Amino acid sequence: MVLTGPTRGAAGADEALGGRIRRARARRELSVADLAGRAGVSKSLVSQIERGIAAPSIDTVRRLASVLQVPVFSLFLEDPDDGMVVRRAERRVVRYPGSHATREILSPTLSGRMVLLWVTFPPGEDGREPVRHVGEESVVVIRGALEVQIGDQRVRLESGDSMTFDPDAPHAFRNPSQDVTEIVTVISPPNI
Repeated sequence: MVLTGPTRGAAGADEALGGRIRRARARRELSVADLAGRAGVSKSLVSQIERGIAAPSIDTVRRLASVLQVPVFSLFLEDPDDGMVVRRAERRVVRYPGSHATREILSPTLSGRMVLLWVTFPPGEDGREPVRHVGEESVVVIRGALEVQIGDQRVRLESGDSMTFDPDAPHAFRNPSQDVTEIVTVISPPNI
């Protein structure tokens, strides 16, 4: 996942991510070995991530965030969470590795009970591998079409359609059309 904003090279982004993971680990008073063991990854991988010399997969970042009890997004954000209003020009943008979808954070803070996202899927974008998380998730298709895969079930949504589901089931989004698809999604709690 990459947060866009000021231009930052891949190495700089890896170092920043590693630093945020290290600070979150220190706040939880966990050793590198504790974090690695609880997240099911190697101690050397956590050490390399924290030093900015390894770029973790999104699955690894999710595992680490879960153990650290922080929202995944918080590990990629540079600015502190504050205020009540997010102006269009000030939206923080997140991109996951392997995905061309753009996720704009509409919530001014990630420390609340939910996060609101505006997601833009280019034509044919198949999102990413299915994910799972606790809580509740709702989507509204603003423009285009969206295919939602939840477990073995596929649901196609068109502009104006909405859906709420339990995100504990493996789920993924896909733009099945040749046009851009835009959705607004709400995830509670914001530990995506």
